[in-house]
Amino acid sequence: MKSLLFWLFSMTLFITPFQLDAQRNCASSDYLELQKQNDPKRIQSLDRIEEFTRQIEQTSFRAVDGIITIPVVVHVVYNTTAENVSTAQVQSQIDILNEDFRRLNADADNAWSQADDTEIEFCLASVGPTGDATTGITRTQTSTTAFSYSSDAVKYTSSGGINAWPRAQYMNMWVCDISGGILGYAQFPGGAAATDGIVIDYAYFGNIGTVTSPFDLGRTATHEVGHWLNLRHIWGDGGCSQDDLVSDTPISDGANYGCPLTHVSCSTLDMVQNYMDYTDDSCMNLFSTGQKSRMRALFEPGGARVSLLASAACGTPAEPTCEDGIQNGGETGVDCGGPCANVCPSCTDGVQNGTETGVDCGGPSCPTCPCTGEEVTLTLNFDNYPEETRWNITDANGGTVANGGPYGSQADGSTLTIAICLNDGCYTLNVLDSYGDGMCCVYGTGSYSLNSSTGAVLASGADFVDNESTAFCVNAPVTGCDPANFVNPPTGMNAGFSASQLTLSWNSYANSARCTIQGNRTALTNNGTFNVGSFNGTVAPTQKNFPLSQLVAGDEYRWRIRCSCREAGVAVNSTYSAWQYFTAPGNVINDGSSFLESSSKSFISMENLYIYPNPAQGELNIRWSESSAVKLNVQVLDMTGKVVMESEMDTQKSNTYRMDIQSLESGMYFIRLSDGTAQVLQRWVKQ
Repeated sequence: MKSLLFWLFSMTLFITPFQLDAQRNCASSDYLELQKQNDPKRIQSLDRIEEFTRQIEQTSFRAVDGIITIPVVVHVVYNTTAENVSTAQVQSQIDILNEDFRRLNADADNAWSQADDTEIEFCLASVGPTGDATTGITRTQTSTTAFSYSSDAVKYTSSGGINAWPRAQYMNMWVCDISGGILGYAQFPGGAAATDGIVIDYAYFGNIGTVTSPFDLGRTATHEVGHWLNLRHIWGDGGCSQDDLVSDTPISDGANYGCPLTHVSCSTLDMVQNYMDYTDDSCMNLFSTGQKSRMRALFEPGGARVSLLASAACGTPAEPTCEDGIQNGGETGVDCGGPCANVCPSCTDGVQNGTETGVDCGGPSCPTCPCTGEEVTLTLNFDNYPEETRWNITDANGGTVANGGPYGSQADGSTLTIAICLNDGCYTLNVLDSYGDGMCCVYGTGSYSLNSSTGAVLASGADFVDNESTAFCVNAPVTGCDPANFVNPPTGMNAGFSASQLTLSWNSYANSARCTIQGNRTALTNNGTFNVGSFNGTVAPTQKNFPLSQLVAGDEYRWRIRCSCREAGVAVNSTYSAWQYFTAPGNVINDGSSFLESSSKSFISMENLYIYPNPAQGELNIRWSESSAVKLNVQVLDMTGKVVMESEMDTQKSNTYRMDIQSLESGMYFIRLSDGTAQVLQRWVKQ
């Protein structure tokens, strides 16, 4: 008897925890949290997508109707022969996706009336990124024995995986051995292009070959593609108070495992057959109508995945020719060399061709062309997001003479020096930031400087919104203004309103050649620009008009301005004025096409909260657009969630509360306001 017991005990040592209690483990939510921690802007991208989704779901019109087809490339990354899944196994997974998303799966039933055909299909790509024919499958042998979702190494050739194909044309799927018992994970819309796609463990991919029960019917990929198409877990990754943002799926208090068909939580029957639960593959069989609507919103004009509609990746590859603009068919260059009669351009052929800016000089490959004018130097000190920075130099006629960016290949915080040859004359340097937070000082301390050949500063800056323009001259005397007037910024700034327009005005300088306006919503310090840009006039400009339709009524805006003139061969620029603030008139909200009376705005909501300035230094202003008289608890939280300041705001006395923040260290914080029943949280930065 003792020997039998010992044998039974010994055998349990060879049974893995997974064998004893097989449970689905998806890392998509944890992966998203990592992205939020590593990239502060990831939250804003999600918010923008969510707002777009809500707008689409609130309207009956759909620009995109019928079947949506998504081209797929499957990257098989293997260490052992077993991990190198067969083409048949890959095809089995594509077939399952088509069955599940079209509700053609054999196990579909009528247990839930809201089960629906999403009208989304998938195809293995037949055309590669360069236009060549492809099977839609890449195979990469690696020395890495298993890949972690936290490192995302499988998505980079440099770390043992393989780089993604362009997400505008393909849905990338990586198949590999994932460490930590993870079945798969996906990137939600709005993340980086280099990591966009789905990762599935080879043991749970398709329904033949290497698959392992109870996740052997290909539903892991169906689940992860759901995340990639903006679906959350059906329980919302929280308790009964947390929703999955879909109206027709029951609230649940957590994940379900196995197949508990009669499980009730949050006073309703759980939809355990939904693909976005954690049940076994044999239990899953449906997406709901609400989930269908949420996924397809991504493909409406302006949606995060709309570019896939124009992809020709599942079309017929063109036969290679010497005129197709692609290096293929034995060519040694693009449409030249090899079987092509065309001679490939070179830096020694005596012809200006290819990317050359002169005859056998300039461009990325040939020697630098000699400068016949003056060589100026542009120095870019990048913040933490070089990929957002662009610039151009325009001449007096508005033509572009030089440009550069974005700089995704530059390291965060690095410096780039660019030599530019300019003929004598006057120019404008325009530095642009695609996110709308300039080069300083929210996410890093970047700056730019343009210097003459003698070292004189022609233009410089750092803290701006979308763009900053500076006029300068190179050996071009121009008369007509008094540079002494431009030491100080413009004065007399005023924001006035008529029934249909906003008028920004200021006191002009004599013979001002140009003024530059910057402005945006204070509630969205790094977004929501109302019309930032420069304008020219033969007479010194004194005002600028904007239609009210560009503004959100009831919201607060800020603006500033500087002006410039040219004298004795140099451009003279004033400094920027201090930020001025105004509130768009009317107790209304903008629905994108017209102004409507607001009757459903909740007091404790993000719509009502305005924090400015953001970033702030000594004082932070908190304002509510709602006139309701309530007392609010005000808390400042650091990034760990610790309350570092707390006070009370009485909106009956004032809807603006000023908080002294001088004692706080520089960094990112949250403001949390609560009326005892509901609360709102907003991020801000202490400089």
